[in-house]
Amino acid sequence: MELSKDDWIQWKNLPCYTRFVEDMAEIAADVAGYLVQNAGKDSLEDRRMAGVIQGLKWLVEWQPEFIDEGDEQDAESQGTPAAY
Repeated sequence: MELSKDDWIQWKNLPCYTRFVEDMAEIAADVAGYLVQNAGKDSLEDRRMAGVIQGLKWLVEWQPEFIDEGDEQDAESQGTPAAY
């Protein structure tokens, strides 16, 4: 599925996306709090919790590859296929 940057911005402005980001931030804060209280007791669990935080961060910061609308228009005007 190809998305334009405008599609992405519209989606990020939806209340459900905002709620998702807020919930992920809350979970990350809870996990960080757990680490503050329990770090050093179990190094494997510490690494797992750090991984949870990294995964949540990745989910919130993820962006798709956008259709480069300017390149697509330039390619059409030159008679060459657009690169995606």
